[in-house]
Amino acid sequence: GRVGPGLCLRLYTEDHFDGLAENATPEILRVNLAQVVLQLKGMGVHDPRSFGFLTPPTDDGVESAFALLGALKALDEETSDLTPYGREMAKLPLDPVYAHLLLQSGKFECVSEV
Repeated sequence: GRVGPGLCLRLYTEDHFDGLAENATPEILRVNLAQVVLQLKGMGVHDPRSFGFLTPPTDDGVESAFALLGALKALDEETSDLTPYGREMAKLPLDPVYAHLLLQSGKFECVSEV
């Protein structure tokens, strides 16, 4: 922040600023966790639910991630282990939906478009 005298330009009113929360909600509580779960599984973490997060994600967020990864065939639906396809997805630094799109593009002959 500012350490000396000067001009302060705000992008919002002072009333709005005063109404903001003291601390922001941690990102892990606001985002889709599918990529986090996929990366942890790819690194060998058997159960991401028991991983030592600084701020633990919500149970609903983790379950939604498992459901999405199961729908994309990245996880075995019975054991929740990575499938061979899931291992390929985990190698890509992309959201699982985009990794799936990229990996499937060859099948539909549209790699250059993707």
